[in-house]
Formats: sequence, structure tokens, C-alpha cells
Amino acid sequence: MIVKVSSYNLKKFILYCKKYAKEHDDSFIPGDNFVPDYDHPSFLLMGKEDEIVGAASLILEEPFRKAKKGRFMVFHCLDETVDNYRKLLNSVLPNCSELDKLYLFVPEKKHTEKLFKEIGFTFERQSYLMKRELGEIPIIKLSDTYSFRNFDCEKDAEIYCEIINKSFSNMAGHITIDPPNLRKLLNETKSPDNGIQFLCYKDVPIGLVFTEFDNTLKDCISIGPVAVLPEYQGKGLGRILLRKGIEIASSNGYDSWLSVNEENTRAVKLYLSEGFKIIDHRKCYHFLL
Repeated sequence: MIVKVSSYNLKKFILYCKKYAKEHDDSFIPGDNFVPDYDHPSFLLMGKEDEIVGAASLILEEPFRKAKKGRFMVFHCLDETVDNYRKLLNSVLPNCSELDKLYLFVPEKKHTEKLFKEIGFTFERQSYLMKRELGEIPIIKLSDTYSFRNFDCEKDAEIYCEIINKSFSNMAGHITIDPPNLRKLLNETKSPDNGIQFLCYKDVPIGLVFTEFDNTLKDCISIGPVAVLPEYQGKGLGRILLRKGIEIASSNGYDSWLSVNEENTRAVKLYLSEGFKIIDHRKCYHFLL
């Protein structure tokens, strides 16, 4: 039986997500402050003894709706059968009339991948999870015309969004970001002190690096996005920003990790050259509506 997540069962839903959701995509697992609503439709699959045996939840916030995409925060069943996953999929579909597709990332797990394909999902792309262990901090060399400065949310939200949207406009999976949604994101994440840095050319921001504490990998700080405006790309500035991210993580006593699309071979090559190693894969599957 499918039931909608409400205040009545919300705590049980969150506990289920914390325990099992990371087996699939752990990027947006609902936390203690999660509220199911228009932008986050959420459902539970109940077993014969009225226990939770599956859960599905979507991100349908404004940037995703504008892109006509919905991303699964959770899509998981304890009893992995085609019938159970189809029930969960059907539970969210009435909320997706304005969308073109749904998508999610899953680790390489042949049984689950086969199930997704059987209910209509198609493989789209693959990303790498890469890690760099704490060690020697790479040297950052800047000419006199370049400098770093701290990001200020009140003053810099627009330029942050401009750099991100221009830098990743052609990247698969990019969702356009605007200042209100950036502020919402920052309220939900925790960065180290001075963990968001602009790279400036003659005092004008032309690139940035974002670092944050998260629970994806133990004792790691995530680096990313690392972004450089298109007209400044190809000058080695991405490497400088990456090294700044490594410096931030290392100065806090943490290893570094990041995620990158497999087809972004230029970035993968850069990360490998800076000491990162591929430790896992994530496959993106989409369901066309």
C-alpha cells in the first residue's frame, strides 16, 4: 500500500531515509528539517504488517521545474522487486505533469539497475567519486593581476550565480541557480570558515571554489563546484581554484573529495594530476515523461 508522507509519519520516513537512502543516491537525503510539500512530494510503501518497506521523494523546486526535470531524493525498496519500484514510481507521477523527465543516481549495482530498466528508466551518463588523502598542500602561484577574496552572501549572490550558470551552461545535468535558491542552499549546508572563495582578475570575480562539510565520505570536505567563466578557461585557473579547495580542506585537517561527470575528461585529468583517485562510480538514469 502507498501512503503519502505527512506529519503523522514524517519521523518514520526520515529515519528510513537516513538508514537506507544512501544505498542509492546520497546527495539529497531528507534530514531532520525536511518538510514534504508541493516541491518535495514524498510517499511510503507499506508492508503487510504496516511497516515501511520503501520510500520515494522528489525535488521539484523552482530551478528544477524551470528545467522541466525532477530529481529523486529517495527511491528505495527493502524488497527490490519490479512491482514495488513500479508502485513507488506511480505514486510520484501525478506530481510531474509539467516535467519532461525524472532522474536519479545509483551506484553500480546490477540487480537494481536491471529493475530500473524494467520499469522504464534509461542509462544517461556516469559520474566518478574521487578522493584525495590529506598530504602535502600544493603550491598556489598567482600573478599580480589575480587574487582570492571571500564570498559574501549578501553582496555576492548574483555574481556567484552568474559564474556558475555561465561556466556549466553546456554541462549535462546542470540546473540553473538564482540568488534566492543559492541562499536556501547555503542555509542548508555548512562550509568551513572562508570556505567559498572567488578568484578575481583585477579585483573582478571570474571564478570560484565552494567547499563544505558533508557526510558522503567520513573525515572529508567536499570540493565543488569549481567554476571559471568561459572567457577565462584554458589558462590554468581551474587548477588554481582546485588547489585552493585542497588548501581549505587540508588546513582543517580533512581529506578532499569531489564528483565529476565521466565525459568531462578535461576535469578528470586535472583531478588525477592533483592527487585525486577514483574510488566509486555513480550512474545516472532518467525516466521520460
